[in-house]
Amino acid sequence: MTFHRSLLGGLLVLSCASASAQVRTPISGLTAARQAISDAQAHELSKAIAQRPAAATLNLDPGKVAAAAGPQAAPVKLNGAQLVPAAPVASPALTSKAPAELQVIKTSAAEEKLLTGAIAGNDRIRAALSNPASSLITLPGVVRVSAEGAPTLQLKPFIFVNQPLQRDSSGLFKGELLIGVSEIADTGSTKSLPTPLLFQVVGAAKSEPARVLVDSTSPPFRTVEVWLSAVQGAAAKLLVVSVFDHQGTQVELPVATELDVDTGNGNIAGLGIETTKVMVSLNNAGNAAGRVVTLHVQPSGYLDNSRLILDANGTAMAELRSGSVGSAQIRATSPGLAPVTATVNYTLPWLTVLASILGGLLGGGANLLIKPDPNKGAARRLAGATLWGVLVVAAYIIGINFLPFTPAVTVGALFVFAFSAIAAWFGPK
Repeated sequence: MTFHRSLLGGLLVLSCASASAQVRTPISGLTAARQAISDAQAHELSKAIAQRPAAATLNLDPGKVAAAAGPQAAPVKLNGAQLVPAAPVASPALTSKAPAELQVIKTSAAEEKLLTGAIAGNDRIRAALSNPASSLITLPGVVRVSAEGAPTLQLKPFIFVNQPLQRDSSGLFKGELLIGVSEIADTGSTKSLPTPLLFQVVGAAKSEPARVLVDSTSPPFRTVEVWLSAVQGAAAKLLVVSVFDHQGTQVELPVATELDVDTGNGNIAGLGIETTKVMVSLNNAGNAAGRVVTLHVQPSGYLDNSRLILDANGTAMAELRSGSVGSAQIRATSPGLAPVTATVNYTLPWLTVLASILGGLLGGGANLLIKPDPNKGAARRLAGATLWGVLVVAAYIIGINFLPFTPAVTVGALFVFAFSAIAAWFGPK
């Protein structure tokens, strides 16, 4: 999803000031803010930024901004780590159709750190940040909004992530983002904005709602649920576009650490004839090195190693040999993580048995024709050679080699056929 230029054109009544298309700051990364600054520091910071000229000035039509948002989720507040319905905003929502002025103020990296600390110091947000799984992601710059007859508000836009993204039953990574704006110096009250601010999350497989409308300082927050089809490592990257940041700002969302288990082959010959690789990985490589993962297989199967230690890349590997016939579940467990499973089907090894018998018949038949023995019956020799070929193949599968060489290729029906034929040709001697 993207902001359509025609939509933005309808929202922007007037755009001026130099470099208005370049007001965005480079990528804003994941910031798990814990260190709040004092109220006095926040007030001094707010005063300093209030005297700074704007990098861009926009005139917005509040009605058009609100109309472009579409249906919205109900606003919420945070009660510790829990989301609860928000009470109505104390001051009535703005109904004026008069344009509101929005100014975008550039900030330095050092100021961004202080601004994040100012939000973290907000009494109504600080309790939520005590949850180790929460993250505060600030969007670059400061927004100054005003309208005739209303006080000027100096706002910092931010995203609060209550919990890391989790994989759902469909295999997508799902998370809930809380989007809000806060005054730099906390006044302890919620204020209606002279014009609502419009945000959109881009890069997700799906997001609900499609656009997020923030019409007051936070809390309350506006929520948007996102679903991602893939993530890289411990974070997922999305682009947050707004009415004052057309190019968008890339943010990283934390992803819950989880195990993954997969197999090289989902269908292998049963009765111990075939093996497959079992790969275990951890999506958060930073927490991976040295972590112990235990493998379990039910109802049958044989693992060469059931206790794996992940390497620095968060991976480890074992080998599974089939048990009987049917489906087997491989389960990987590690302390503090949800167990994961993979399924392997053990099939009846008809092709292997048939290739072995046919190879034995071929080898025994060739030996019978080239080296006839009038003292032994042909049928007896052929049957014995075939059985010997089958026996040699079976022994080789479990690691015993009766032949005076080791083949370079040891998989596939052709290997079984040729190996059985050669064994039948040589015979027990």
